[in-house]
This record gives sequence, C-alpha cells and structure tokens, in this order.
Amino acid sequence: RQYALERLEQSGEAEVTRRRHAAFYLGLAEEGDSELRGPQQVRWLDRLEVEYGNLRAVMFWAVDPEIGDAEIAARLGWSLHPYWWYRGPHIEGRRLVEAMLQRSDLSPTSRAKALVSAGSFAYGHGDYAQSERYCEEGLELSRQVGNKLLSASAGSVLGLVAMSRSDYEAAMSRWEESLRSFREIEEDAGVAQATTVLGMLTLIRGDPDGATPMLEEGLTLAHRIGDTASAYVALYALAQVALSLGNHELAVCM
Repeated sequence: RQYALERLEQSGEAEVTRRRHAAFYLGLAEEGDSELRGPQQVRWLDRLEVEYGNLRAVMFWAVDPEIGDAEIAARLGWSLHPYWWYRGPHIEGRRLVEAMLQRSDLSPTSRAKALVSAGSFAYGHGDYAQSERYCEEGLELSRQVGNKLLSASAGSVLGLVAMSRSDYEAAMSRWEESLRSFREIEEDAGVAQATTVLGMLTLIRGDPDGATPMLEEGLTLAHRIGDTASAYVALYALAQVALSLGNHELAVCM
C-alpha cells in the first residue's frame, strides 16, 4: 500500500484519484444512509462494514485541513452517522466529526450536520453538557437554513439529554416539536422513533394506558417501513407497559 501510494504521488494523479475514490464512496455512504432506515437495514450495515476501510480513508482525507474537502467530510460524516451509531466505532466517529468542526470553511448546513452528529455521539458517551452545546448550536443553524430534518434531529438529541437528566417535561416538549417536523417532511423513520419515545415518556410519567397507542403507532410504522431498530425499541417499551400493568404473559410475548 505504501509503495502504491508513493507511485501514485509520483504519477501526478494523486489528487484526481483521491477525488474519484471519494466521490464513489460518498455516493455509497449516502445511498446507505437512506437504506439504513428501511427493510435493507441489516444488508446495508453489512455492506458498509465491508467497505469501512475505504470509507474511513475518504473521511481521514476529507477532514485534513491541508488537502481535504470540508463539504465532502460533512456529507460523508452525516451519512455514516447511522452506521457508526448502530455498529461502527463510536469514538472514531465522534473524533472525525469533531475534527470537521475545527474547519472554518464549512457551509452553515454542513456545520449543522457535524454539530448534530457530534452531539449525538456525545450523548451516547454520557457527555450530556457537551451534547447539549453541540445540538443547541446545530438547532439554531438548521433553523437559519430552513432544514427541518436537521432541526428535528437536533431536537431529538436534546430530548434524549433531557430524559437522561429526568427532565421529562422538557423532553416531551423537544420530542413533540421533532415529531411535528418529521411529519411535515414525511420522514417516516423519524416519526416512528419520535412516536415511540413519546410513548416511553408517557409511561415514565405514570400513564401506561396513554403510552400504549403511541408505542403501537410507532411499532406499526416501524414494521411498515422495515426499520428493525425502531421496531425493537417499540417492542421493548410495550413489554415495559405490560410489566407495569402486571401482564407478564404479554410482556414475554413482546
């Protein structure tokens, strides 16, 4: 590999080759991003895992302030975020998207994508204060550029942070706002997730009867679009409802 890279540099074609390589794998990652929310979820996780060495190489090149491309880095980081979250290395994902935030040449939309991704990883690592800072800035930027998917995603992470702090009223408000945006843009995966989380919050606040229809709606939609991850969360929450009502047989079935 080192020898091949040396010869590539000597050929004078390194830049054009890197960009062709980056364009191909950016296309693959963006296709995978949409597929990870549907019935091909597992197949695409497997495919991205097989190609991760190439995707990683593009990402390291793209975030390099001297030779990289900030916009490619932002698009690739946003597209890889679901893969990193479900199966990939969280720490590396966070490190790479945080490296993007050091660049001054990101467009507002690209910076918002990097902020929301970084905020999501920070939440996953229990770094709630940093997650909140990232997502508050990401939410403001996404509203400025009119990107409802980004603003709903930022609000969802802020809702998770509020849940982790047991501030259930704030969490409900964040998730209700995100749900409205997901519905407006017809982002079914987001609707399934938001509806399920609102059901979980309703259960936590002591209303299992009120939680059930929300969770069932989330489960039905997750099944319809083939989102296995969202279906799992909804089933788990419905089992918790059944346990809270003393219906152990139903809980086992879930």
